[in-house]
Amino acid sequence: MISLSVGQINIDYGKNEYFQNHAHLFQQGDRSVNEYDYVNDDGTPHIEVQEALRRPLSRVAPRLELLGYTLPACEAMLVNWIADEEGGLVASMEAFRHALRSFEWRERGEYVDFDEAIREAYAAAPGANVPEGKLPSMIAWERRLDPYLVLRVLADMPEYSDLPVCWNYADVKDGGYVDDSNFDPSPPAARWMLVTEGTSDAFVLARSLEVTHPDIADFFDFIDMSTGNPFPGVGSIVSFCRGLSRVRYTGHMLVVLDNDAAGRAALAEIQTLGMPTSFVATCLPDLEELRAFKTLGPAGKNLEDINGRASSIECFLDFRKVQGTPAVRWTTYMSKQSAYQGELVSKDAYVADFKARFGKEGTEYDTSKLIRLWDHLISRCTSSTTASPYVA
Repeated sequence: MISLSVGQINIDYGKNEYFQNHAHLFQQGDRSVNEYDYVNDDGTPHIEVQEALRRPLSRVAPRLELLGYTLPACEAMLVNWIADEEGGLVASMEAFRHALRSFEWRERGEYVDFDEAIREAYAAAPGANVPEGKLPSMIAWERRLDPYLVLRVLADMPEYSDLPVCWNYADVKDGGYVDDSNFDPSPPAARWMLVTEGTSDAFVLARSLEVTHPDIADFFDFIDMSTGNPFPGVGSIVSFCRGLSRVRYTGHMLVVLDNDAAGRAALAEIQTLGMPTSFVATCLPDLEELRAFKTLGPAGKNLEDINGRASSIECFLDFRKVQGTPAVRWTTYMSKQSAYQGELVSKDAYVADFKARFGKEGTEYDTSKLIRLWDHLISRCTSSTTASPYVA
C-alpha cells in the first residue's frame, strides 16, 4: 500500500505500481519518517516507523497554488465532483469545509475510509442541500475526490496549517514495484522558464526567489547568463516572443519586462501575438514608493511618479546603504508613448550592494519590495495555470 496522508488520515492511496505520484509536493530536505499501521496474523494492530516524504501543510499550499489549485479553481472542482445527472445537487464550499472539520485529523484512531467518510460528512453538513432520500454513497458516484482539493481547502483553515502532509511510499519501494527515483522530491515537469531584459534582472530574481519564496523556488528555471545575455535589450525579447508565436510554443514561460516606457510598449506588442495561457508576459509591478520619486532632467529636479516610465529591477532593491538620495535621470523621449524613458542613477551600485548583503547572516536587507515583486509574478503564473485532472 502507498498513501498520501494529512495528519492521521489517508486521503489518497494506491498499490504496487498503480498510484498517483506526489513527489512534486515536496522538496529536497523533506525526506523523513512516518508511522505505518499494520495488522498482525492474530488480528492485533502494530505500528512501524518507516521512511516517507513529510512537509507541513502550510508549506505545501504554495506548491498547490502553482499547480493550479487556487481557491477559485477548487470551487469549480467541487462543483464538478458533486454534480449529478439530475442536477438536483448543488455544491456548497461551506458544507465541504464543515465536512472536513468533522474529521479528527490530529488523533490516531480507527481506520478511516476517506472516500466513504467524506461523502457521509458532506451529506450531514449544514447547507449541503442533499435531496431527501439520496444516499451519501451515491454522492459523486464512482468519482474519486481529488486529494489536492482536500489539501488546498484544509490549508485555508488556520487551525490545520501545521498538519503534516506525508507521502507514505515505503511498502511499494521495498517491494521493488517501481524505480526508487519515483520517490525523490522533485518539481513538476512543467516548470516556468523566466526570461528577463538583462543579466542583473535574472540574477536578482533568481537569488531573491530562494529567500523570499523558498517553497516554490524549484518551480522556476532561469536562462544561463554566465556567457552573456541572449536578449540584449527589450527589442530582442519582442523578436524572441514573435518567433515563439510562429513555432506555436506551448511550454510555460514567464517574460518579465521593466516597468518603463519601453517595457510597456513591448508588453503591448507581445500581447497581440496570441500566445497560449501557459505563456505569461508582464511588467514589473507599480510601487507606492515610486509615486513621488526624485527625478533629474531638462526641467531640473522634481518629484514624479516613475511607475511605467523608469522603474527597473534596481528600484526593488534596498536603497538604504548606498550613498546619496535615489534618483532617476530622464534620458530619451519616446514619441509613440508620449513619455520620457528614464534610468536609475548609479543602478550598478544598488546591484553591488544586493550581491554584498542580500541573504547574508547578520545583515538587515529590506526585502519588502522584492516580496511584492515575486507575489506579483507568482499571481500571474497561478492565474494562468490549470490543474491537471486527478487520475484515480
